[in-house]
Amino acid sequence: MRFSKRVIVVAVTLACFVVVFCTQAVLAAKAWEDINWNKPVSMSQRLDADKYILPQGWKEATKGVAKLVFYNSGGLAHDIATAVNIDLFEQMTGIEVEAVAVPSQIEDIKTMATLLAKDGSVPLLLCGGPDRSMSTFGREEWVTPVDFLYPENVQELYTPAIKRNLYSQGHWWGGLETWLGIGLIFYRPSWLENAGVGVPSTFGEMYAAAQKCRTWGKQELGPSYYGMVFAGLIDNFMQDFQSGVYSQQGRFYSQGKPQFLSDPVRNTFIYWVNMVRDDIATEEVLNYSYYERGRMFGMGKAAFGSGIFTSYLMKYQTEFPEIKGDWAVMPPPKWGKDDPGKYGSGVGTGNAGMINRFAPDNYKAAAMLYLDFLRSRQATKYELVVEGNETAFVDQYLDPEITEKIDWKLVDRVADEIGIPHPPHVKELQFAQVRMILSKYAQTEQFPPGFSQVMSIIEEQFQKAALGEVSIEEALEVIQGFAEQIPSVSG
Repeated sequence: MRFSKRVIVVAVTLACFVVVFCTQAVLAAKAWEDINWNKPVSMSQRLDADKYILPQGWKEATKGVAKLVFYNSGGLAHDIATAVNIDLFEQMTGIEVEAVAVPSQIEDIKTMATLLAKDGSVPLLLCGGPDRSMSTFGREEWVTPVDFLYPENVQELYTPAIKRNLYSQGHWWGGLETWLGIGLIFYRPSWLENAGVGVPSTFGEMYAAAQKCRTWGKQELGPSYYGMVFAGLIDNFMQDFQSGVYSQQGRFYSQGKPQFLSDPVRNTFIYWVNMVRDDIATEEVLNYSYYERGRMFGMGKAAFGSGIFTSYLMKYQTEFPEIKGDWAVMPPPKWGKDDPGKYGSGVGTGNAGMINRFAPDNYKAAAMLYLDFLRSRQATKYELVVEGNETAFVDQYLDPEITEKIDWKLVDRVADEIGIPHPPHVKELQFAQVRMILSKYAQTEQFPPGFSQVMSIIEEQFQKAALGEVSIEEALEVIQGFAEQIPSVSG
């Protein structure tokens, strides 16, 4: 069959038109690209304002979104800052926000199941502990990267630890829903005084002080009163483990290779194993999560509490009368007095939100907008002041008027709605300098994909060693051997 030149030209033209049309359609499908994140002012200025400034084009990009659903770590009854920020976002945008509570033990499992099912009904997915899990989730076939939200001038607003949490394999994969600084040590001043010890500044001093407090507490209060409480279940023990290792300038991985037989890791493992073996901490801590750890200190059962989330700065004022007026916090300790790292043991992590690749495009835009709001000065002040979590927005700690910028009527209304006591209307930010140190100098590292399996082995071997079922060296050899089987990806 023969075709005229005219027919061929028309056919080629039509083909080009179809290609161009399809290409434009694909490009136009990225609704968030219709948002000008640097208008009406630059991104950093929008985020840095006392009241968040919505970016230009957000309404068109999120057209058709009536409700944004996301996975939240636990229920809102334990998360008043998130509840307040949901209310503020709904007021600003008219988009309803639903937080689906996910227990901390299955956060990553829930997210993985959603991704494997290619389920787009939850546009904003949860990455609990992004330092441990972002390298697993951070791939374009699952999650939409958000590199455009992190230019250099925006990164400068935050502690450097956010990049070690959210950046992996060449991309930024999400934003922080909650920032947790871990490493502050809670303690009971009256116990230290009665036991004849001062406030420690190193891990060694803390061990000795906790041991003396255990002796005093057992004699004067009863056998169920201990020198230290911490959490032995892995999601929370890992953070205490990290704190000790980082205070010695150590890492769990170096150039992609596991370092579980290194001196910093060995020293820290021995430290926490002996807390149990020497009866400074009850064997029950091996079954404690963050909840039991914080509660046991709040019930007055221990002289020191390690790894307790700073949100308990507020809870201990309203929910735990047993220790009212008799608790304080100290900065992250050094490993030894001669160590060069002044604040090297604080750990910075949290809960991150990731954009579900399988969600409709306008819902992705809404999820990005919500994450952008959550990292703003306006939103993070509620995490910092009202709930007592930390903020990656470091200069918030230096604002002498920060408590005056809280809408306490809104806070009280939201507290009533989620059924919790009204948070105290504080006039100044508690322990501001100590908390700023924790956030500013927070340490972490990007663990390889599959690290959750290594963590399970750490938990198993730590518990066996603490109970005397295996030697410390045997436990570390098992952990190292297992970790060497997990391939690493540098981030």
